Amino acid sequence: MPLLETLTRDVVESVLMGVAVGDALGLPLEFEWREPLDAWLEGLGELECVAPRGYCAYSDDTEMTLIVAESLAERCGVDQEHLAEMLMAKARIEDELRYYGAGTIAVIKLLRKGFPWKKAVLEVYEGGNMGNGAAIRVAPVALFYHPDTQAVWRAAGEQAIVTHAHPIGVEAARIQALAIHYSLSGVEPVRLPGVLMGQAKTREFKTALGRVEGLLGSDPTPREVVDALGNGAPGHESVPAAIYAHARARGDPLKAVLNALSLGGDSDSIASMAAAIAVAYSRGLGGLEHLRDAVEGADEISRVASKLYGAIRECTRG
Repeated sequence: MPLLETLTRDVVESVLMGVAVGDALGLPLEFEWREPLDAWLEGLGELECVAPRGYCAYSDDTEMTLIVAESLAERCGVDQEHLAEMLMAKARIEDELRYYGAGTIAVIKLLRKGFPWKKAVLEVYEGGNMGNGAAIRVAPVALFYHPDTQAVWRAAGEQAIVTHAHPIGVEAARIQALAIHYSLSGVEPVRLPGVLMGQAKTREFKTALGRVEGLLGSDPTPREVVDALGNGAPGHESVPAAIYAHARARGDPLKAVLNALSLGGDSDSIASMAAAIAVAYSRGLGGLEHLRDAVEGADEISRVASKLYGAIRECTRG
């Protein structure tokens, strides 16, 4: 698996930091579960982050992303047993700022009681969880397995089913991972939904991505976008919404986040996923750069990025 020269350490760190910045900006809005706006945000303006300790706190989106990144680095790829152990040990489900989804909390609690992950994930939801929890954390998988499209697809699904066994939850992770992967490869934002629609397996994602394409051909309001796609935690709502936010922004990270925040609903997840895609495409934080040092754990994110990049170089050599 050859390493693309464009996948530098700076790109890896920027994508992880983009997840955190989008997450932190969206977190206070998720507490409100705000309705979509009537017009698109043009700037950060009066938006404020949750800063109880002097920094912009992030949610479970970033925490799980860092856990996945460390597991990938330590095991040279997706190791489901190891990932389950890492989530059990490091996910701070008791911290109200992390705002973990109920299904993920339930799975992690069962893991801590000694349930094997394969049993825990189905104990919570018959058929598995169809939420976006596995998609919001998948960015490191896209980075690690890039540029191998099939490996990205496979590994995204493998890490997903540790907590999200429902086909929608799994496909949400796969589509989000491919969105980052193709953006790293330079696929233009307006073409991305069509490319992803060709990869989608479920009716729900084929339909939603087709709607994203249709919306890009008009000039809808945020409310009209939400009427078409949704803005909730189910994977087939929030992932297409993030892809639309990126495509409408033409790959500009700040505009992608502003678009995502305009949609309301699961704001932190949509904004973090949109930021990851846009940062991968632009290979930098762009207009979000000034927020790098304001985000919780910026040094830790940088450390994990270095660890992940070192593993990419070492594990994929030759």
